[in-house]
Amino acid sequence: MEDDKDSATVEKRQVKPTAKAMEDALQRKIGSRKAKLGQLTEKKNEMLQLMEDDGNVEIVKTKLATEFNHIFGEFCELNTTVKGLFQQAVSGEDMDNDQQHWFEPKADAMRSFVDNVDAWIKEVHQRTKEAKMVDESVQPTDSISVAAPRKSRMSKSSTGQSSASSARLKAELEKAAFLAQAAALKERRALEEQEAKLKAEKEELELRTALAATDAKLKILQRFEGSDVSHRDDKVSSVQMQPAGVQTDHHRAATEDCGGEQNRMPIIQPQSANSVQVNQPAIRKNSHCSSGNSSSHSAGVEASQTLLAVMQRQNDIAEVLATQQRLSTLPPQNIFIFSGDPLEYRLFIRAFEHGVECKTESRKDRLYFLEQYTSGQPRELIRSCLHMDPEKGYCEAKRLLKEHFGNEYRISVAYINKALGWPPIKTEDGEALSALALFLTSCGNAMSDMEYMEELDNVANMRAIVNKLPYKLRGRWRSVAFEIEETEARRPKFMDLVKFINTQAKVALHPVFGDIKDSNKAPTKSPPNVTLGRKSGKTICTTTATPVNHSGSIDAEAKGGKKGLTNPTSAFNKPCLFCHSEHTMAQCKRLRKSLHKEKLEFLREKGLCFSCLKQGHMSRSCEEKLNCELCSLTHPTVLHIRSKDKPAPKEESPEYDEKQSVSSGFVETANTLCSGTGAGDADSILAIVPVQVKAKKGDKAAITYAFLDPGSTATFCTEKLMNELNLSGKKMDILLTTMGQQKTVSSHLVTGLEVSSLENCNFIELQEVFSQKAIPADERNIPLQADVDKWPYLKRVRIPYINAEIGLLIGTNVPRAMEPEEVIHSIDDGPYAVKTSLGWNSEWTAGRSPIHGQCNTFCQTGNGHYCIGLPLKNKEIRMPNNRVLAEQRALNLKKRLLKNPTFCEDYSAFMKDLISKGYAAKVPDKDFERSDGKVWYIPHHGVYHPKKHKMRVVFDCGAAYQGFTLNGQLLQGPNLTSTLIGVLTRFRQEPVAVMADVEAMFHQVKVPPEDTDLLRFLWWPNEDLNQALVAYKMVVHLFGATSSPSCASYALRRCAEDNRDQFDSTAIETILQKFTVDDCLKSVGSEDEAVLLFHNLKAACQMGGFRLTKWISNSRVVLASIPDTEKAKEVKDLDLDQDVLPIERALGVQWCVQSDSFKFRIAIQEKQPTRRNILSTASSIYDPLGILAPVVLPAKRILQECCRLKIGWDSVIPQHLAQQWNEWLNDLELLQGFEVTRSFKPAHFGGTSFAQLHHFCDASEEAYGTVTYLVQKSWNGQVHCSFVMGKARVAPLKHTTIPLTPDEPPFTRTGVDYFGPFEVKRGRSTVKRYGVIFTCLAIRAVHLEVAASLDTDSFINALRRFIARRGQVVELRSDNGTNFVGAEWELTKAIQEWNTCKIESTLTQKGIKWIFNTPAASHHGGVWERLIKSVRKILSATLKTQNLDEESLQTFLCETEAILNSRPITTPSNDPNDLEALTPNHLLLLKARPSLPPGLFQQEDIYACRRWRQVQYMADLFWKRWVREYLPQLQTRQKWTRVSRNFVPGDIVLLVDETAPRNSWLIGRVTQAMPDEHGLVRRVRVKTKTSELDRPITKVCLLLEAV
Repeated sequence: MEDDKDSATVEKRQVKPTAKAMEDALQRKIGSRKAKLGQLTEKKNEMLQLMEDDGNVEIVKTKLATEFNHIFGEFCELNTTVKGLFQQAVSGEDMDNDQQHWFEPKADAMRSFVDNVDAWIKEVHQRTKEAKMVDESVQPTDSISVAAPRKSRMSKSSTGQSSASSARLKAELEKAAFLAQAAALKERRALEEQEAKLKAEKEELELRTALAATDAKLKILQRFEGSDVSHRDDKVSSVQMQPAGVQTDHHRAATEDCGGEQNRMPIIQPQSANSVQVNQPAIRKNSHCSSGNSSSHSAGVEASQTLLAVMQRQNDIAEVLATQQRLSTLPPQNIFIFSGDPLEYRLFIRAFEHGVECKTESRKDRLYFLEQYTSGQPRELIRSCLHMDPEKGYCEAKRLLKEHFGNEYRISVAYINKALGWPPIKTEDGEALSALALFLTSCGNAMSDMEYMEELDNVANMRAIVNKLPYKLRGRWRSVAFEIEETEARRPKFMDLVKFINTQAKVALHPVFGDIKDSNKAPTKSPPNVTLGRKSGKTICTTTATPVNHSGSIDAEAKGGKKGLTNPTSAFNKPCLFCHSEHTMAQCKRLRKSLHKEKLEFLREKGLCFSCLKQGHMSRSCEEKLNCELCSLTHPTVLHIRSKDKPAPKEESPEYDEKQSVSSGFVETANTLCSGTGAGDADSILAIVPVQVKAKKGDKAAITYAFLDPGSTATFCTEKLMNELNLSGKKMDILLTTMGQQKTVSSHLVTGLEVSSLENCNFIELQEVFSQKAIPADERNIPLQADVDKWPYLKRVRIPYINAEIGLLIGTNVPRAMEPEEVIHSIDDGPYAVKTSLGWNSEWTAGRSPIHGQCNTFCQTGNGHYCIGLPLKNKEIRMPNNRVLAEQRALNLKKRLLKNPTFCEDYSAFMKDLISKGYAAKVPDKDFERSDGKVWYIPHHGVYHPKKHKMRVVFDCGAAYQGFTLNGQLLQGPNLTSTLIGVLTRFRQEPVAVMADVEAMFHQVKVPPEDTDLLRFLWWPNEDLNQALVAYKMVVHLFGATSSPSCASYALRRCAEDNRDQFDSTAIETILQKFTVDDCLKSVGSEDEAVLLFHNLKAACQMGGFRLTKWISNSRVVLASIPDTEKAKEVKDLDLDQDVLPIERALGVQWCVQSDSFKFRIAIQEKQPTRRNILSTASSIYDPLGILAPVVLPAKRILQECCRLKIGWDSVIPQHLAQQWNEWLNDLELLQGFEVTRSFKPAHFGGTSFAQLHHFCDASEEAYGTVTYLVQKSWNGQVHCSFVMGKARVAPLKHTTIPLTPDEPPFTRTGVDYFGPFEVKRGRSTVKRYGVIFTCLAIRAVHLEVAASLDTDSFINALRRFIARRGQVVELRSDNGTNFVGAEWELTKAIQEWNTCKIESTLTQKGIKWIFNTPAASHHGGVWERLIKSVRKILSATLKTQNLDEESLQTFLCETEAILNSRPITTPSNDPNDLEALTPNHLLLLKARPSLPPGLFQQEDIYACRRWRQVQYMADLFWKRWVREYLPQLQTRQKWTRVSRNFVPGDIVLLVDETAPRNSWLIGRVTQAMPDEHGLVRRVRVKTKTSELDRPITKVCLLLEAV
């Protein structure tokens, strides 16, 4: 019974919805009502557009009666429902507010619109009727002259006369009208030729034409009336003209027969030029008397009606003319140019419609005017419609403008972004506040028509706008918002904020009391300090010195001469505003230790003045500015910035024996002292090594850890270690300088310590060591061998373990201890290791493992899954409650779900799967009100995979609320995934390939319960959108968090490391190196290896809760061994004996499994050739290995050319580029059949005995590229070459000449030799100098140096000068022993005495390998020996004729060097017109122009006083002799016994010309070879840059043979 009772109670409670449910239902109905209003507004706008043309009257009438009235009825029904929900859910006051301020104004507006439409329909019908009436001819029966005679005997004659007059009247009326129209037609045609300028005159002419036609008709009627009346009775003296129902002459005749004198009076009496008065009572009184003459009576009435209508039309025309005249006096309408700003769209459209559209019916004119008044993207859109028919083009142009710039969503977003991006308002800046108020008012006005603008009511957006206000206005708004909530029981809305800002703007700009600046403020008196001033322009810089007493405080008199002033620190009250401790803020040590920027932010947040630390004003208006107690400048002491090199005053330090300044890497934190390298941080592994320490004069050694700190200039030991070694040092005071801090500490100076590693006894002396109580690091910062072993590349590192503390800190004053002997660099953001004389040490900043220290918890759950906490940057962070943001995003999501059933179905299925698999759970009631700041609601949205069309719900961890985001609080963590290029390349190593995928990888890594509330989200229970939102939370790492990839990758790698002993190395190595996040790609040598790998790899991953699925392989044997449940869906149902294997995506690359090759599926959509579309198409070709690099390069060139031409992103490219683009698109079709073999090895290749990578590169002025091939040789001698990778880039826009690039950089491998000696004048004496020639073995460049002597040091100096100017040398070659520089015995003797050990030591330190030729075999250095021989001979002959001074010798050798390096080597290109020779100078200087001599020089210049001319003449001498001796070396010497090669067309030759200026080499191409009678070429015709020359073969040297 109790159970039944409880069940009944539950059912009874379920009947009545909760207040929250009622509120949700109310909000849903309000939303539906708003949506219905949007439909009404859309239908209203549609009808308004139709009402622009009277021809649409029937369409408008139909839409009003059916569509609009139906929607309006639904709108009213929804409002009735809303009213009912208001009564149930909230108070009646809110309902009245909703009805009065929202529904009724909008309903009244719609009713008014209906009335206006009805009136418009009636008006159109009336205008149509009147127009028809005027255009119809006057019928005979309508004539006003048709009147019945008073006597029966007159009726026959009157009838005949009336018929004749009516016919004549009709003809004359038509003739007069035609004549009037014909007269106006000519003028109208003339005006139409100037239609663009005279549109107003054209309309006026039409009116005058109509008026002239009417006047003509009236004149005829008046004349005919006069002639007709003369035949009537004289007693008839008036004419009746009135509309239907008004008495005519027929009525008057009838009433006269009936008697009644009053009927003789005229009924129509004109009162003015524009009015007609009708005597209607007379009509009503006598209407019953004319029953016998009803036919004639009706005809008379119709005639009168016609006349009256004509007169009324005349009055209307006159009124229109007057209106047009008034309009012509208005100022011209200026239509602004629309450039695409959505905020200006509506203003522009209204201005255009009023200024252009309503003045012309020609849509062709409208379209061209629309193009004229737009620019940028809008103009491009309009221009695209100019090719269409104008009738369609104009409508399409307006549609495109509205779609791109007038869309309500775009306009709303533009308004919101501008509001949120508004610059902050400064205090008392009324103008800026008024500008903000005006803009927000426009936003509020836009809210009434655009539903999206209601986003401004969002709390986050309102708060962002409020933050733009000055501080004091934010405080006032807080009060206003509170008052609204208290008095009106509702949340403040955006319009409340707009009203508030408008009011404050008016207050600030009050014409009398707006400016509240203190004009009576007395100038601040400067304290009587000693001032040192410097005036520069308008700026005065002063330095103030304020007296400081012995206690460290500022004297009262120094503050202004007044005694009894309160110390500034006493102005603050306890507790401290910063740390809330029981002291004043001026005494707060934590505040003083904060960064200066953080101090300012804190004071700004609290609204404190930067000068006096009080509230209520700003620093610039402060009257109580404080002086710093430390530097006496005008700022509070807490804002003092310490100088790094300024020692503290001596008065502040206690007296010690001695004081010394020490700079250390220590940094003082809130807890302890720590080194700048990270000491004191438990998450950092530091360079700490186990060592043994002893006194230099003692035998006792202590085992301890030493911290090698490169940020410290001193060495420290602990007092415990000093006591253990029985040492005592000199007591002294040291000034410890750390990062931004200086501190005086007590210490002992210890000398005579030594330290060494545990493995040897090579002790290093520590000259000065200062004692400290503790070293700022602990055992958590010590690297352990177990940590290092987790990285295979550190397998050579061995770190012994000792049970000791860190007792020693070694700084940079002991360089021998810090000097690295060997370095192992980091891989994949792992640690690096350094070996010093004290042993191996390793450092990294992420804890024991790559993510240790970022994760606050790490463990493995019972079911094998790993659990990793969220790596928060600040574990004490307190997040604001952002549920309101999540609710708003959920409502927006709901609208999309309701509009798209397919999207809703896929989204609901994903969320249902998420919850059913345990990845998410409902938040328990006990945790719902968690208040420790560890709650965050994550909005979510759905996206489809572009290829698979599979739904994935993404959690928006970047959503911001009050300046907080979840991703902003998470550490990204190290990148632990292997690179995509690396995985793809390794995937090609072997012939058998397998590929798999980790199922929901992120969701396999759990999150500890204490962190799950940071992963809350809202969803509808049971996927029922009609229910209230419920709070759920993720219990696993989710897709969208910045830390998820790192955490998931680390868990997978940790799984491999933890189970290394249970599985073979191949499976473990695959997990560590063959995964990119959740994709596994692996290739092995045989099918058996692949089958074994499947089982081991699957089992190893399962140990960590990771399930490998979607297996696929190019081997059918391997596929047959895999269960169907584990296969990829594309191969599950295949018959492996005969079906073709599919094409799969391997990391985005198309892998044809059947042919085991990479293919390309190019799907190009037809798009307009714009720069944006070209970039989109080129980027759509996914090619990470660069297989298609040469194919994509032309598209990049087109893009670069568009950039050079400054073509807009959406502008159509020029014709010549469009042609290139179309050709490139056509060529892409050829890629459909192109493929590259996946495996580097062919089938049955076997093992590799030899492998080489071959790199090829090339460059031009347009682009450069490189490609790599792999050449392998198998054990059985088979050779195979495979493509590995390619890359191509376009050249920079800046034009540069690209010479042929040699295989080795200049002077990397160099030959060296000596020559000389030469006598050089120095004062009145002469000294000997020697020449050193360096020759590049790659580009044959020459470098000359002067050696002062032949000793070892002189050679080393010459070598160093050479390296400093030409770059590092890798290999240096020279002669050995006696044949070094040949027969010069003086050189030979001196060089034999060189200290070769010293030279080799110097070269070894620089990484240079010196190779000596075999003794007595100087020909081994043939490349440079031939050059040295000729150069040495010529230089010796030239220099020995003249005595030069030091400077002249240096200049001469430089000129000689330029001559040698300007000699031609080859041609730079295959262009037949490119006849410029490639020289060493091209490669050294990257310049093409030769270095020509500065003039002509004669032999007399040798004796000239100007030494420079002497040097130039000697350089000319060297040039002439060099040419005579060098060119013959290039000519092939023929012996009579055999015939050498003849010159042929295409040969590149060097012409011998003794008259050519220095450094001028004439290059030509043989165009014709002229043989003699024996067939031997004796003469050739050569084409040079400027001409064609005939030369004998003795005057040409073959430089490059024709291809």
